[in-house]
Amino acid sequence: MRNRIKQMIAVLISACGILEVSRWLRVRCFNKPSVTILCFHRIVPEGGLISPQCISSDLFEKQMRFFSSKFDFITLDDVASYLSGDIAFQRDVMAFTFDDGYEDNYINAAPILERFDAKAAFYIASEPILDGKNYWIDELSILLEALHGSAAIVDLTELDDVAFKISQFISAPEDQKKQQAKNIFYAANALNEGQKNKLLIELRKTCEVIGRTPNKTPTLMSVSQIKALMSRGHIIGAHTHTHPRLSNLTVDEVESEIFQGVERLSEHFGEIKHFAYPFGKMADIPTDKSALFNVLDRCGFKISVTTEDNVLAQSDHKYLVPRKVMSAQSVSQIDLKMELMAWQR
Repeated sequence: MRNRIKQMIAVLISACGILEVSRWLRVRCFNKPSVTILCFHRIVPEGGLISPQCISSDLFEKQMRFFSSKFDFITLDDVASYLSGDIAFQRDVMAFTFDDGYEDNYINAAPILERFDAKAAFYIASEPILDGKNYWIDELSILLEALHGSAAIVDLTELDDVAFKISQFISAPEDQKKQQAKNIFYAANALNEGQKNKLLIELRKTCEVIGRTPNKTPTLMSVSQIKALMSRGHIIGAHTHTHPRLSNLTVDEVESEIFQGVERLSEHFGEIKHFAYPFGKMADIPTDKSALFNVLDRCGFKISVTTEDNVLAQSDHKYLVPRKVMSAQSVSQIDLKMELMAWQR
């Protein structure tokens, strides 16, 4: 209900033409064009997927049609040039990024991007792509899907908050399932690697006890698919080796994760000039920025992107570039939020 009210308000504001006037004033009178980088994860057929990372192909196409009417499309290389002062923009501009390297990026997202003459940066972690290991959030998703609507009781000693949210999810009506799952994902993201493993082990056991078999985890892109994207003008960026929360690691571990990821990707895809932090909020990034930036410098990255939800300012550090993380919101909601962000920068 709350989300529907937000949608209605956004639609009314958009229909009144207020945002068009705001955009004209901001760009023409105040010389303040916006530079926005969007962060997507998965583009999938319409369905009951519970992950907040999933956007349907139909909605993504609607979003792209809207963006093409309001923004000039740029690449991450253009963003790097903007931050270094080599180029300026006269209109609102937008760049597209996709994290984690799901095959649906290649099958569903890329053709839609290319229909609108847009190029994207695809950030991939070397171990999942090259060694076939699953992302923990994908396994968590399929396990939760298997448990929903059952009479299962999950025993998670010392993880009481997550256990409570899982119990709420299991008994949630179908129309509340996605929101309850979202609460679990956010809580689980704060766990360390040992706690995440414990959570997955317990959920697997619970599925076995009640006789439910989880679906397969989503497929990731192959090396040949990634090379095909590169041949069509898209950018491939690094996303560490195993996709850990870097703030949980030592300085040496951070260095190893970043270097190993870049080196392994370079063997297959050539020089890698862009980097995205796993998870990407400031709380997920090491506090020792001097040591971190030294590693990024030695890798030769042009820019590194976060998931801090904002538009870009030319004063932003090249290794702390904000991105707006996309979800299944209407274009009216996205338009309103991005215009408010543009004025704030």
